[in-house]
Amino acid sequence: MNKSVLSFWVSRLALINLMILAFLGIILRYKIAFSLPFIQQKFLLHSHSHFAFSGWVSQMIMTCIVLSFQANFSEKQNRIFQRILIYNSVFSCAQLFAFLFQGYGLYSIIFSSTTTLISFYFGILFWRICNQSIQQPGIQFFKSALVFNVVSSIGTGSLVYLMVNQITHQEWYLASVYFFLHFQYNGFFIFSLLGLFFHLMNHWNVQMKHLDSIFWMLTISLPFAYLLSIIWANLPWYIYLLAVSAAFMQFFGWISILFLFVKNKVVQAFLKQPTRLLFWLAFLSGTLKFFLQLVSVIPSVSQYAFGFRPIVIAYLHLVLLGFVTLFLIGYFIQQVGIKISKITWFGLILFLLGILGNELVLMFQGLSFFGFWSPAHSNELLLGMAGMMFLGLIGVNLGLRYIR
Repeated sequence: MNKSVLSFWVSRLALINLMILAFLGIILRYKIAFSLPFIQQKFLLHSHSHFAFSGWVSQMIMTCIVLSFQANFSEKQNRIFQRILIYNSVFSCAQLFAFLFQGYGLYSIIFSSTTTLISFYFGILFWRICNQSIQQPGIQFFKSALVFNVVSSIGTGSLVYLMVNQITHQEWYLASVYFFLHFQYNGFFIFSLLGLFFHLMNHWNVQMKHLDSIFWMLTISLPFAYLLSIIWANLPWYIYLLAVSAAFMQFFGWISILFLFVKNKVVQAFLKQPTRLLFWLAFLSGTLKFFLQLVSVIPSVSQYAFGFRPIVIAYLHLVLLGFVTLFLIGYFIQQVGIKISKITWFGLILFLLGILGNELVLMFQGLSFFGFWSPAHSNELLLGMAGMMFLGLIGVNLGLRYIR
C-alpha cells in the first residue's frame, strides 16, 4: 500500500469517529426525550464530549496537518505520525466506553490522559520539524495552537483535582470547565484551522498582507478573552476592561481574516466543491461566533447566555459543528483529492440540514425565556436533527471511497 493510500485510510478514522460521535448524540437526545434507564445521563454526556475533542477534532486536526506537510517529513517521521493517529483513535474509543460505563473513574482518566499525552507528543514532533524544515507564512498559528492545547490541560487538571477531593465549589468548577473549553475551542481548534487555511493560501501563492499583525492581535488577546467566560464572577472594573479589549481585538482580527477569504479571487478559484460551500458556511459560523463573543461583553447578555443551558449548547455546537467540523471536512476533501459521489453530496446536505435544524431549535428554546415562541416537542425535534446528522455522515463515509 503506497503512502498516499495509507494516509487516506488513516484519515478516514477521523470521519468514522465523527459518525460514532453523531450516534452518541442520538442516544443522548433519545434519553432526554424518552426513557433509557440503563444508561446514566452524566456518564453519556462525559463520553460524548471527551470523544468529540480527542476522537474527532484533535484526530482530524492532526490528520490534516500530516496530509498537508508529509512532503516535509522523512519516511520514518511519516510512519511515526501514522502510528500516532492510529493510537489516538484507539485510545479515544477506549475512553468513550470507559466514560460511558464509569464516568470519571480510574480507566476513563487513564485513557483520557493518554489521548492528551499523545496530542502533546504530536505537538512536540511537529514543532521540531517546523523549526528544521518548514518555513512559510502562517506556521506560527500552528505553534500557538499547540501551546494553547497544553495550556487547556490546566482546566482539565483542576477539574480532576476538584472531583478527586470532592470539592463542590460551583464557581471553581465552572471556571475550570470554561478554562478548558476556551483554550481548546478558541485556542487549539481555531488557531489550527487558521494555520491550515493559511497553508492553503501559501500553496496557492496568495499574498497575505498584515498576517503577523493579525496573528499577534489574536494571540495576545486570547488569554484575556477567557475573562469573558467568567464575567458572572463579579470581576473588578479594570479586569472587565481587559475582557472588553480582548473581545474587540478578537473580533477585528477575525474580520481581517474574513476579508482575506471573501475578497480574494484566487482562493475562490482554487476551492473546489463541496469545499467552497463548506468553507463559506464555516466562515459564516465563525463570524457569528466572534460577533456573539463581542456582544457577551454586555453583563446582562453574558448572564443570560451562561445561565440558560440551550444557549450554551447552541453556542458550543455553532463553533464545534458549524465552524470547526465544516472547515475540517472541507479541508480534508480539498487536500486529499477524492471523487465526490452523489451519495456524498446527499450526505453532506442532510448533515448540514441537521446542523441548521439543531441550531434553530436550540435558539428558539433560548428565546422562550423572553416569551418568544418555542416549538412544541423540541426534545423530539432535536432527536430528529441528531438522526439527520448521523444519516448524513453515513452517506459521507460511504461516498468518500476513491482517490483521484
